[in-house]
Amino acid sequence: MAWSNLGGGDHEGVNWTPADGAEICGTHTNVGIFCVAAGRRIYVKKYNGSDYGVLKVEAQDIQIDGILDANKAGYGGGGGGGGGAGGNGGWVVETVTSGGAAGLGTSGGNNGCPGTGTSGAWSTTGGGGGGGGAGGGPYGGARGLAGAGGTLHNVGAAGSSNGACGGYRGVAKNGDNSTDEIVYMGSGGGGGGAGGGGGAGDDG
Repeated sequence: MAWSNLGGGDHEGVNWTPADGAEICGTHTNVGIFCVAAGRRIYVKKYNGSDYGVLKVEAQDIQIDGILDANKAGYGGGGGGGGGAGGNGGWVVETVTSGGAAGLGTSGGNNGCPGTGTSGAWSTTGGGGGGGGAGGGPYGGARGLAGAGGTLHNVGAAGSSNGACGGYRGVAKNGDNSTDEIVYMGSGGGGGGAGGGGGAGDDG
């Protein structure tokens, strides 16, 4: 079966030593000896939003004497949530303010949610923040939750949770306490947005 640096495939027991500066990715099986030779830097092809970003090598022996560089090659994290709008407290007559825009996820990460606006034209209550976006990849981290809006000249709450770590199949396995724990592809979720501050003055 044919194989390629970027597409993977069955190497039929043949040794594989990529050239210096080569980009590789995919699932490569039945390799004899996979070697990154001393003085060479091999790159994992960066994820482009739909393909690449993953390297899996099944070999009888793996020797990393040089550098196998996967820096910024995987799935991107989720975008942060937008901040909530501040309450106007009646200072801006008959005006409802929109919440902050959502953060954008990168390279497969999900976008955050926009913050909410103030709850009424005379409201002293700030809008709630937007939730973060989930991380990219099959096992992306959960999104962070948003903070509530502040009331009558009080500040809004911070995001109520951080985005969770990605890359693990089960819940509560992010501590990486084991030397044989399996890590899957997945980036962290975006943090939740903060709530908007409460408006001062007459609440109507």
